[in-house]
Amino acid sequence: MVERGAQRLAFISRSGTDSPSAALLVKNIQAQGVEVTVLRCDITSKTDTERVLSQIDPKYPIRGVVNAAMVLDVRLFRSRL
Repeated sequence: MVERGAQRLAFISRSGTDSPSAALLVKNIQAQGVEVTVLRCDITSKTDTERVLSQIDPKYPIRGVVNAAMVLDVRLFRSRL
């Protein structure tokens, strides 16, 4: 998105920038001149989601969404039987 001209990004996550890799990602994006907002939210909660969406400046409408949520459950296939 940044390579295509995005100047403002909002990241919504449960942990924000708690992990060193998330903090580094935000720092690297900001170093490119991009305004980054990091909002903590439990996206499964409608109230929480509405709260964080209301914090995004309405003069900059949301133009794209990437959902990168996942649950990692590593097992061998045979153990699922």
